[in-house]
Amino acid sequence: RAAEEAQGRIRWLRPEFQARREEVLVAVPVGATKKRRPRPAKRPWPRNLPAQVGAVRLALAGRRTPATAAEIAGSFKGARSDRVEEILDTLAALGQVEILADGRYTAE
Repeated sequence: RAAEEAQGRIRWLRPEFQARREEVLVAVPVGATKKRRPRPAKRPWPRNLPAQVGAVRLALAGRRTPATAAEIAGSFKGARSDRVEEILDTLAALGQVEILADGRYTAE
């Protein structure tokens, strides 16, 4: 059997549970494949201003790192980045978020 396998001929002991045709197996080093985390579903963009302000503030507070207005807008379905930036600037004026030197925002 070992000699037959060395020549590429394989006899399956239980073909109903094993491959019925010969297949080439490729060894993949451990850790070579990355597991993709599913992207979180985009939340709908609220219709009224108070809800938009609250949603933007929560989205920024939920991030581990500072974000741009475009990044925050990208987490919502139907949000425009210019509108999100306006809301973030308003929150910054009220002292609820901070604008960094590079233009990103962070929750305080």
